[in-house]
Amino acid sequence: MEKIILLLRTKTGHDFSLYKKNTLYRRIERRMGLHQLDKITHYASYLRSNPQEIDLLFKELLIGVTSFFRDPAMWEQLKGEVIPALIASRAENTTLRAWITACSTGEEAYSLAMVFREALEELTPSRHLKLQIFASDIDKDAIDKARIGVFPPNIATDVSEERLHRFFIREECGYRVSQEIREMVIFAPQNLVTDPPFTKLDLLTCRNLLIYLEPGLQKKLLSLFHYSLNPDGILVLGISETVGQSSQFFVPLAGKMRLYRRADTAMGTNLTVFSPTVTRPQQSGDGYPALPQPLPHVPNLSALTDELLLRHYTPAAVLTTPQGDIVYLSAKTGKYLEPTVGKANLNIFAMAREGLAGPLHEAFARAVREKVTVTLKDLRIQTNGSALSVDVVVQPLSTPAAMQGMMLIVFREIGEASAKKAKAPSKTKRNAMDEARLAELTRELQQSREQVQITYEEMQTSQEELKAAYEELQSTNEELQSTNEELTTSKEEMQSMNEELQTINQELTSKVDELTHIGDDMENLLNSTDIATLFLDHQLRVRRFTPKMTKIIKLIPGDAGRPITDQVNELDYPDFAHDVQQVLRSLVSSERQISTRDGRWFLVRILPYRTRDNRIDGAVITFVDISVSKKLETAMTEALSVLQTRFNDQSSELDAAKELENVLRKAQALLEKRFEGQKVELRQAHADLRMKGGTR
Repeated sequence: MEKIILLLRTKTGHDFSLYKKNTLYRRIERRMGLHQLDKITHYASYLRSNPQEIDLLFKELLIGVTSFFRDPAMWEQLKGEVIPALIASRAENTTLRAWITACSTGEEAYSLAMVFREALEELTPSRHLKLQIFASDIDKDAIDKARIGVFPPNIATDVSEERLHRFFIREECGYRVSQEIREMVIFAPQNLVTDPPFTKLDLLTCRNLLIYLEPGLQKKLLSLFHYSLNPDGILVLGISETVGQSSQFFVPLAGKMRLYRRADTAMGTNLTVFSPTVTRPQQSGDGYPALPQPLPHVPNLSALTDELLLRHYTPAAVLTTPQGDIVYLSAKTGKYLEPTVGKANLNIFAMAREGLAGPLHEAFARAVREKVTVTLKDLRIQTNGSALSVDVVVQPLSTPAAMQGMMLIVFREIGEASAKKAKAPSKTKRNAMDEARLAELTRELQQSREQVQITYEEMQTSQEELKAAYEELQSTNEELQSTNEELTTSKEEMQSMNEELQTINQELTSKVDELTHIGDDMENLLNSTDIATLFLDHQLRVRRFTPKMTKIIKLIPGDAGRPITDQVNELDYPDFAHDVQQVLRSLVSSERQISTRDGRWFLVRILPYRTRDNRIDGAVITFVDISVSKKLETAMTEALSVLQTRFNDQSSELDAAKELENVLRKAQALLEKRFEGQKVELRQAHADLRMKGGTR
């Protein structure tokens, strides 16, 4: 765990060492589950080798669960009581200041701005004041989103229709916060532990953050909030959070909501634990930031003088709780109080000396019961062999607010007499009393003293038992509070996971719809192409098929998952399964023309089935019906055969004609030689005939 926290601090600059370890481990365990790691040491090694995972873990630890007007009862109390009281206590035309810590994506800051506007407008007579809201968060991405002020449509479940209409602008992607409200809020990234705080605040909210932090850091932050708030400023915590050990800084308001008013306490607010990040810290020898050196102490003469006066010239005094437990002891109280024997007990009644315990108990009870100052005159207290005469004042405190309900006991010494003188009555008086009566009264007095002592011891025992019971109840209450904080933390984490799951579910629903559309498109495409298609897996089991496929292979919907070799088919294709396996091995497609027993012909193409990530996940076989083309091919073959026969016959006749032509040519040549002379005569006769014909 420490190594992971160190890696986070080195990479992000944020220290998670003061976060509750159970919360850290649950978030880390979730990231481990995503990466299937079973040991935190393995996850630490994974972080070291994968820096991007550190950023993802950082986002995981920032549980940004928020919504508009979360815990409606708290917002109603703010609107109806707190904000009107703050406005009434401020002058006209002034500006109230508020700080929203851990604002996440800004819903709470905008909610406060809306509530302030509504409360201001409902006041009669009207007032003119402004509210400046500072909203901060450690997550810069959330701050950027908050500045934009655009939220999804589902905020309508948390924001009333009236507020949506008044403070938002409807857009296509959701709702945008109006300019009037956005101008009231200033968003800034901030680390509460290291960055300087906003100050002079009238209202500060820190809801559902303290439950994730260790008690030490809780106390430091509450001290910081006390410093940041104006007198009578209001602190708002989550419904499962309290101020705890810092109750001296804050007074709870009426109601069940965790609203507190800043108390004026004499105890200064220690802010030295918060180091500003304006300057770069110096490095120590081991590479870690060096601790800031404390400022030199300058003596305060006024404080030293007051201390001397209190020590030497003021009466002894004791400050206690209403139960008598001592909170503060001044100087010179040793004359009246002494430590108890045995187990340490800082209760004033247990430490009171002889002569003080009984009267003080009675006066103390009356002062607590009636809320009045009670004075005991001339009490004689036995101190180291002598008797002191003392006036004791028991005063219940109502101011200042930090001491409200406490009791102040002041001892004013009157004088001192020796024990012997105090005990010995004068000789004149003794002689005047009857000896028998004196002895009787002495016995009665002794009995009364014994009875009082018994009663006092019983009361003291009862008080011890009540105190023990009170401490047990207080311890139980703290345990219950811790359990409640853990349950609230778990609830916050579950809500965060639920929101993430809702987002993932919406994405998955969208993907399912998309896949459904793609499936419908593919099915319609396959049906419209009129091509029989068969999908097989690696084991040649049927995955899916088109309706046309059933006319080739006897398939029914129930055959999905069964081997294709077990199905009856009409194909004259004994090597079908072998060819499919060969394609899966070689990843080279195959194409064959296959006939069926009823005379049909198909062009069978076998291709590897490739996924989107280029992984082979079976085979796709298409059967294109080529029966018509095959018949045409047969007819053409027969026609070509007939033509070839005729061509061969005509070739024989042509050869005979050529032989006859050769004979005739030879006969012509012989005749030409034989009739050469006659040819000349005939030409002359022909010429004569033409001449005769011309003269006519």
